[in-house]
Amino acid sequence: GADGTSVTWSTDNPAVIAADGTISRPAYSAGDATVTLTATIAKGAATETKTFVVKVLKQSQTDAEAVANAKTALDLIYTGLNDSADQVVQNLILATSGVDGTTIEWSSSNTTVITNEGIVTRTPFSMGDTAVTLTAKISKGTSTLTKKFVVIVLKQSQTDAEAVANAKGALAVGYAAGDSVSGVTQDLTFTTMGVDGTSVTWSSENPAVIAADGTISRPAYSAGDATVTLTATITKGVAIETKTFVVKVLKQSQTDAEAVANAKGALAVGYTAGDSASGVTQDFTLATMGADGTSVTWSSDNPAVIAADGTISRPAYSAGDATVTLTATITKGAAIETKTFVVKVLKQSQTDAEAVANGKGALAVGYAAGDSASGVTQDLTLATMGADGTSVTWSSGNAAVIAADGTISR
Repeated sequence: GADGTSVTWSTDNPAVIAADGTISRPAYSAGDATVTLTATIAKGAATETKTFVVKVLKQSQTDAEAVANAKTALDLIYTGLNDSADQVVQNLILATSGVDGTTIEWSSSNTTVITNEGIVTRTPFSMGDTAVTLTAKISKGTSTLTKKFVVIVLKQSQTDAEAVANAKGALAVGYAAGDSVSGVTQDLTFTTMGVDGTSVTWSSENPAVIAADGTISRPAYSAGDATVTLTATITKGVAIETKTFVVKVLKQSQTDAEAVANAKGALAVGYTAGDSASGVTQDFTLATMGADGTSVTWSSDNPAVIAADGTISRPAYSAGDATVTLTATITKGAAIETKTFVVKVLKQSQTDAEAVANGKGALAVGYAAGDSASGVTQDLTLATMGADGTSVTWSSGNAAVIAADGTISR
């Protein structure tokens, strides 16, 4: 220093300014550096210090630093008033140039929803919201970085037609506990308001069984179960669709009167093989238990031929066939009905004695024309075969006048 003094130096940031004055400029991203230099001036025992504050300028920005800086600064620009990454409804502005002289290229994971230029096409309501990834490629010189943005593009507002279609899919008949489409015994619940603000009206192809308000009138037991088609008409605005439901309404429990009527229709006489109502030769079966838990008792208008238990006593051959009326009384509880069966019991086979008696009754002498028992002039005809397979032999009290073969000698 002046006047024979010596000077030594120190620095508070030797990485930037060394004690010998060597400068190492900070990287661009680190920014300018302010360094305090301290000079110590001495002569003999006397010392003093003097400080100097200097700014060392950062280095020029590299392409890599420019790209990294641009990546940090880059963001999407939303044009919708309330748009954000979670709800996009309007086009996006996708910058093609970034800070520090960088350039930007964009690519979309779903160009049908967001194009590479940021044009937004919202999906129909039925398809739901769509997540789209936008990738920005930031470049300067030979340096390149990418930055991704995930945004949700909201579906379009629901149309009336979409609301009706959605309500149709969701619509169902409300069954009471224990009931189902294949077995209905209680009133149904018909909603008149569908999802998404739709209205529903109902009609029934058989309102006597299921009314339009879901009230059930179960068929009588004898009528059987009823299958009914219900039609729901779903509307919103001018949009309209229909949906059909086919349900089975179970018949009512059988009454005693229905049981008796059913048993009457089913009741029959049990004939032995080969017999029928027009020809009975053997005992038959008279059921005492009818269909549907009924009881059956029998009576006969000719118990000597057919007993009340179905036992047969065939008439003698000479008495001929017998026509008998059987009456079945069918009961359950207080219900009662009768059913009659008319059957023919065939006479017994003819005995030899009956055949001979019958042959005797039928036998006659054969007179020639003009003759009779009181005046015979010509040979007689004396049959050797009688009725019912009998054989006849003749004898004469005066063979000289009438021979045994009917020859006449006057």
